[in-house]
Amino acid sequence: MLDIQQNINYIRFVNDIHNTGKEKREVTDTIALKEVIKDSGVSITHIAEKMGCSRNRVYAIMAGSDCTAKEITMITECLHLSREKRDSIFFATISE
Repeated sequence: MLDIQQNINYIRFVNDIHNTGKEKREVTDTIALKEVIKDSGVSITHIAEKMGCSRNRVYAIMAGSDCTAKEITMITECLHLSREKRDSIFFATISE
């Protein structure tokens, strides 16, 4: 069963396709993510430790690999991101 936010996202997705004829999808803004990490002064090692994963996994996310909701939450907490900043980084929208 879809929750309310998933329903809203699905409706937006369908409307975008209907209105533009193109599918839009959400991706990680890797440039913004790298910038935020650099500006924070937090090391990749520290982020990986807080996430409970390898440094390679953090680098993969920074390179655009899909990430889980838990990973997004852990990065958000580690870097003290606002909801708006989190959304602009992890839910950037592109048209295909």
